[in-house]
Amino acid sequence: MAQVTVDNTTLTVEQYIQTYLIGSGVTISNVQFNAGSAAINNEQVGAFLDVNLDTGIPYGIILGSGNVSMAAQLNTGGGSSLGGGTGMGSDSALASITPNTIFDECVVEFDFVPVGDTIKFNYVFASEEYDEYVCGSVNDAFGFFLSGPNPLGGNYSSQNLALIPDPLNPGLYTTTP
Repeated sequence: MAQVTVDNTTLTVEQYIQTYLIGSGVTISNVQFNAGSAAINNEQVGAFLDVNLDTGIPYGIILGSGNVSMAAQLNTGGGSSLGGGTGMGSDSALASITPNTIFDECVVEFDFVPVGDTIKFNYVFASEEYDEYVCGSVNDAFGFFLSGPNPLGGNYSSQNLALIPDPLNPGLYTTTP
């Protein structure tokens, strides 16, 4: 059990992003959920509170392929589910990091402009399906993609920031999705 509480019923997807992900000094616009309007409530998006810091993050948004309220429940067996997403996915950036067909995607996109020259996001990836389906034909996937101007020159184009640290080379990251 993750020891978290989850709320996915009171705000729209856009409101969850604005309230629980974006801090001061950042302006967001053009928030989209699964390539459509984010001005809706959806069971796949909510907020979590982790008073014991079991996730390492005290609060934030939670995204899932099913009803995210399940994250606050006991994981007593393989293949548990509650609700579901929209069927097969079509996000090209997410598809680029997994060899498997995407089902029940949960894609949140937005434009942002920071006041300063640095922006920081903390994230944790978890899966109810780990470990019974790991490296099989069904896997949960997570990507954190950045597109737009690179302050050092050029542009980012769906640059995945969610990379795994290389245990053999501190400070370097693997390309493993």
